[in-house]
Amino acid sequence: MSESKRLTAKKIEIFLSKLAEMAESLPTQEMKEKTNEELEKIINFLLDFQEKMKNIPTLEETKEISSTVERLITLVKVAESDPLLSKVLGLSVEKAGRRPKSRSLTDTEINEAKKVAAQIKELPSEEIRNKLGGENGYNVAFLRQVARELGIKVNSRTTKMAIIEKISKKISNIQGYDYLRKGESGEK
Repeated sequence: MSESKRLTAKKIEIFLSKLAEMAESLPTQEMKEKTNEELEKIINFLLDFQEKMKNIPTLEETKEISSTVERLITLVKVAESDPLLSKVLGLSVEKAGRRPKSRSLTDTEINEAKKVAAQIKELPSEEIRNKLGGENGYNVAFLRQVARELGIKVNSRTTKMAIIEKISKKISNIQGYDYLRKGESGEK
């Protein structure tokens, strides 16, 4: 026999030591049970996942749902403009946009409004409109204060242009009355 096929004590010893190492690396009964439990958990998870995947609808099955959703969206849009339909569907009806309360003026702004009221008393109507409503015009709160200074009552709903028009008419009337008074008394 050749030397490589011959069993020697050394080869047997190496084989047995490797066999002993392998035997020591085998799992304990506790490790086997724990591994089995973990594998069972993984298997159960995969089975559960498989069942859930079966229950997920396909694209083909949901086409009818998509068209139904589109019809419902259209119905809701129509209901937005129809209060009765909104009520039937149980939708809350939004009231017309409320404007936020205007801020109150500072003392400086009130004094400025008094000055503007005094300045525009001598201007013609067109110049009054241009000064109050032009590119560098004033805000509504300021114009309300100018109107108050001139004895004009305006409520919170009066628009900027309506306030300017009231101010212009008031001053035109005052100027007309002054002209008539001066004409009757003979003054120029």
